[in-house]
Parts: sequence; structure tokens; C-alpha cells
Amino acid sequence: AFQRVQVEFNHPGARLVRIKEDLYEGALDVARKFFMTGEPINKAVGMEWTDELRGLWLSSFRLHFSLAAVNEADEQIQTSGLKRLFVYCNYCDQKADFFNYFGVEEAFHFYGLACADKYKNQGLASKLFKAAVDMIRYLDIPGVHIKGEATSNYSKMIYDHAGFKELFDQPFETFIVDGEVVVPNTGIHKSMKVYGFKAT
Repeated sequence: AFQRVQVEFNHPGARLVRIKEDLYEGALDVARKFFMTGEPINKAVGMEWTDELRGLWLSSFRLHFSLAAVNEADEQIQTSGLKRLFVYCNYCDQKADFFNYFGVEEAFHFYGLACADKYKNQGLASKLFKAAVDMIRYLDIPGVHIKGEATSNYSKMIYDHAGFKELFDQPFETFIVDGEVVVPNTGIHKSMKVYGFKAT
């Protein structure tokens, strides 16, 4: 499946790779520098890069299903905020009711999508997203579903354009715990949407 999407992937100067051991540190650095600073809910809860958060990303990378576009010329590639995000995300998951909606017990989960600033507005994130969906399709497993969440306006457009079904939309400003907005100050990004998709 990966070999098929790798051949089909086309972006000037970039090569599609699976994130394996030799790329862990580079991929973690991209997550720290760009996903952490670019995601509205990370900003809103004052998320900081910690060993705990690093471990969550690393556990995802170890599945070897994460994709990256790397520059062909250079291929080096029980915090408070985290607790608040889990409260918010768990609530959205329950409301979206993905598994009951699709009548399945397991699914692929798209965890995060980030792009370095110098590669933004070139369609690269959309191509990475499509490559991930296609790779899952090429596994030739019947009845495969994909679950994902989008918190920025840009990632929502990618999910919508790819034909994902919106299951739940939770505005940041109306999610209040103990009298406090859990995800404040998100600027133009107003909510998190939970999406689902039947890939095969």
C-alpha cells in the first residue's frame, strides 16, 4: 500500500516516506515546532512540549503508519494543558459516537497534520492527507474506516474536500468546565470537528 502511494505522490522537491526509527527525532521536531505552534487548541490551552506529549507522538510513530514528505536534498529531518485537551477531546469523541455511527469496533485514527511554514499554501498538506487515505485503501482490507479531528479552518477544509463525514462540531467558546472556557483564545479557529470516513 505504501509503495503505491509513494509512486503516486508528486510534489516538487519532496519524497514521501514512512516515519521509522531513523526519522523519529526529525518528525518529533516538526511536531514540536509546527503542530504545537500551529494548532488552535494547543495555543488555547497553553500547551507545552513535554516528555509526556513527546511519548504520545512517539507511540504513534512506532506503528509505522505515519507519513512525511521530506526534502530530497536534505532528509534529516501530567501537563495541565494536556489534561485539559483530553477532557475536551474525550467529550467530543463521546458526542460524535464514531464507532456506533459506522457500526465498527476499530478504525484508523488520523492523529495530526502539520506542515513547516515554508511549505504552506502549496497544497502539500492536502497531498499528504490523500496519500494517507490511499495507503489505507491499498491495504485491501474490507470495511476499513478512518476517524479524525480538525481544529483549524485549514484542516477542516482538507477533511471536507476529501469527503469525510462531519460527525460532531464543538465550539471552543461554549465548552466550559468549572466556570472556565477550556480552550480559549483560538483566534479565527472556532471549533473542533470530528470526522469519519469509510475508506473501503
